[in-house]
Amino acid sequence: MNAWNTDRHGKVRASTVVGWKIAIEETGGALLRIEFSVDPALDNISALQFRLDGEQATQIGAQLIAASPQPQSSIATDEGNADQGYAPTRQRHAVR
Repeated sequence: MNAWNTDRHGKVRASTVVGWKIAIEETGGALLRIEFSVDPALDNISALQFRLDGEQATQIGAQLIAASPQPQSSIATDEGNADQGYAPTRQRHAVR
């Protein structure tokens, strides 16, 4: 795996996540769309979309929970994240 992208000062370059969507595929995998901005004013929004198999989705979810400073019981409700300015959605219909 490649190293983190850094700026000329050696600091890790990272964009602010402003939203995400998850859709479940008929195959059992998941589609993950992450919306982000490199603009501090969050005016210019871009997105990347990923296809994950079930194992990848499980591993990423577990690692995000483990990295979270919050207790697991308060993580990831759509309403709770909306208060923080995030816009998560889950699409339960099958995606082909």
